[in-house]
Amino acid sequence: MLAVSASAATLKYETKLRGVSVAPEAVSTDARGKAKLKLKTKKEMIKLKVRVRNLDLDDLLDDPDLGPIQLYAGEAGEVGEVIAPFSLDDFRYKETKKGFKLKVKKIAFDDISVASGMSFDDFATLAASGGVYVDVDTNAHESGELRGQFNGSSKPISADRVQPAPVPLPATGLMLIGGLGLLVARRQTKTA
Repeated sequence: MLAVSASAATLKYETKLRGVSVAPEAVSTDARGKAKLKLKTKKEMIKLKVRVRNLDLDDLLDDPDLGPIQLYAGEAGEVGEVIAPFSLDDFRYKETKKGFKLKVKKIAFDDISVASGMSFDDFATLAASGGVYVDVDTNAHESGELRGQFNGSSKPISADRVQPAPVPLPATGLMLIGGLGLLVARRQTKTA
């Protein structure tokens, strides 16, 4: 597994939610969506935004323990272990014109994790290696209608790693001089 930098302050991941990504069997659905996961490593907090189209809040499975949306530990194509459930009662689901959205503002990982023995560091390392996915359960597909695998391609953003960008060479002036030289050479060939 990859180790996540201790000095990293924020890790960001995105994924598309599709029925064809559901495991162990793909689901045929018109619904689709996007999910964004942000990890604040110093405070061990997460943020999650999920936006789904072509599903209404009434379509969502109202499981009081797991809720309709969960984060899982698992590789693409396999059924994993629930890391964090987001129930309808405890989290902010909101209807939109074309579907619904879930917005989980900063929340401590320990407050939502149900995975036995998984620390925030383990979760962050798993996310960095592409081993975390989001699942959307509906009344029609109780084991998942949509799924998106976070691909582990986040680049750490850290205040202590921010360095000023190098000042570019005056390339514009060099290009201008080169261009003028070409014009002069061209003009000389026309008059000769």
